[in-house]
Amino acid sequence: KVTDDHNATMEKMISISVSNQNEAPSDLNVTAPLQVLENQPVGTLVGQFTAEDPDLPTTLTFTLVGGSNDNHFFSVDANGTLRTAASLDYEANATLTVRAKARDQQNAWIKRDFTVVVLNVVEDFDGDGIEDAHDPDDDNDGYSDIAEIAYGSDPRDANSVADTLPTDLTLSGLTVMENQPVGTVVGQFAVIDPDPKDIHTVRFNDLNANGSHNHLFTIDANHTLRTAVVFDFENNVSAMSLRAKVKQNQTAVFWKFFTINLVNQVEDVDGDGIEDAYDSDNDNDGYSDAEESAYGSDPLDANSVANAPPDNLFLSNLSILENLPAGAVVGKLSGSDTDGNASLSFARTPGPGSRDNALFFVGPQNNLRALSSLDFETNSTLRIRLRVSDDRNASFTRAFVLSVLNDPADDHYQTPDGQPASPSDGYHPPDQGYQSPDDHFSSPSDDYQTPHDAFVPPVDDYQSPQEEYATPTEEYEPPQPQYVPIVRTMQPGQDENGVPLLRGKVLADGGAEITEAGFILSPMEGGPDLHLQTEVSPDTGEFFSTLPLQPGQAYRFRAYAQNSVGETLGVERKISGAVPVEQAASWQGFALGPNGWVERSWMGSFRPYESGWLFHLELGWAFAHPDGSGGLWLWLPEDGWVWTQAQTFPFLYAHRSADWLYLIRTEAGVRIYDYARESLR
Repeated sequence: KVTDDHNATMEKMISISVSNQNEAPSDLNVTAPLQVLENQPVGTLVGQFTAEDPDLPTTLTFTLVGGSNDNHFFSVDANGTLRTAASLDYEANATLTVRAKARDQQNAWIKRDFTVVVLNVVEDFDGDGIEDAHDPDDDNDGYSDIAEIAYGSDPRDANSVADTLPTDLTLSGLTVMENQPVGTVVGQFAVIDPDPKDIHTVRFNDLNANGSHNHLFTIDANHTLRTAVVFDFENNVSAMSLRAKVKQNQTAVFWKFFTINLVNQVEDVDGDGIEDAYDSDNDNDGYSDAEESAYGSDPLDANSVANAPPDNLFLSNLSILENLPAGAVVGKLSGSDTDGNASLSFARTPGPGSRDNALFFVGPQNNLRALSSLDFETNSTLRIRLRVSDDRNASFTRAFVLSVLNDPADDHYQTPDGQPASPSDGYHPPDQGYQSPDDHFSSPSDDYQTPHDAFVPPVDDYQSPQEEYATPTEEYEPPQPQYVPIVRTMQPGQDENGVPLLRGKVLADGGAEITEAGFILSPMEGGPDLHLQTEVSPDTGEFFSTLPLQPGQAYRFRAYAQNSVGETLGVERKISGAVPVEQAASWQGFALGPNGWVERSWMGSFRPYESGWLFHLELGWAFAHPDGSGGLWLWLPEDGWVWTQAQTFPFLYAHRSADWLYLIRTEAGVRIYDYARESLR
């Protein structure tokens, strides 16, 4: 329709033709999510691409185009079917990206990126429960996949292995204690080899190589190192070198040096704190090991000594005439000793039977001499105790009884009427009227007769009191000989209270009854000997004595035993230490100081001990026993039992002599006046 300015119109039908223009494809997509299982063969279907195109009819062509690194894992056909171009590995790539393009016949196109999901397949080649991706040894042949790949074998073939050589050799023990028996285990060898299935042999490398100590050891089939000798730290080197080798398939492939250290074992047989290797007297018996070895005794046995003590003591004469001058010879001393070359010396010694020792001395040429002129009328029987010692201080002690012989020259006879006269032919006994002071004693009566001429011996038919009495038969055996006892000094111990205990044993009584036994105690720093008498067990022959010791002081002691033949001494031993009285407020009524001493009491100053012994500053060692009435009995080594009390001291009553002793304090020291002897000592 057309209209002019005058509104005139004209209408006409007009036909318009529209020309078609090509449009690009759209909506590039997939029919389903793109995913595929790992390890599938090449060509496995992954998915289907689709696209829309408004231009109909149309033909769309699908391709993979650049822009994605993973396109090479896939292929797509013209119809848009996506397939794998390689076997995919979930553990290497769980997701992949591809870029697809859809193109029509006019070359119009659309592109888009797609993600392909690789699905995991559980893989356990050797069936050990560990997925191959996390299993270091997929074929479980004992070699890691890395080792097999490096070696060139197949990590997924159990029959294809990477055989390796040992890398080290270790030993679990590198020390051995001395004195152990042959065959003692030192340690266990272990071969370090990545290949656990290899069989190895460990042996010494060059058994007798210079500087090697291989010959002192053995290696058994289980690779155990053992000793082949008994080692001595003092005589063997303390560090020993070994060289061991490893064989694999009978071929030596590895060797290594080891150092075995010998450990010292502290050996102290006598417990004196000095190790045996450095102790010149291992059994502490007073004889060096060198002396004992030369002598033939056992240097590790205190009862086996390099010296036998003298076994007897003799005095050539047992009587002396009274009134001889001081220094008069009683007799010559001699002794016997199984050690033929022993040098013997003689001396007085305290102990049983030594009452009159002070009256004699041993002079030159081993002669026993009187210290002063002796008097028959005062004491006709004297008791002395002598000791013979060898050059090793082993000794034998014996008591002697000496007779003082009367000298008629100083005798004065008195008649009953008091007028001195020597006996004469006309001497008559007192008449019957003579009376003793108590009116009971009288001289024989007038009818007393001596035997006259008619006196005859018993008649022939005289019989013994018992009719069955007869002279000894032919089976009668004479008495067996007797000899001195044999005694042993045993190692000291402690009683139940921890107090030092001396121990001895009578090994043989010599065929005679043991009359006395005990111990002789001597301070190492010097001082008087202390005799401790004790009882011998009739069953075991053993005897014991507790011991009072000064703190920190060492002592020598030896056992002794005596019978009617004589006395012997055991070997000398050492002991030290002391057990003081517990710090109580008092002891037997005496006030104790903080140091355990009783000071400036009525009995002076002394230190008591739990054992009953006390050490007195003036009297020395004494054994104390209360009398129950405020007094004390004291046993002194020289005087035996003495008694005193507060009202009596410094007087002491001596039980042995039944007389008094008087303690005299002087500037030079303490002396004792003996009332029984009327002498000062």
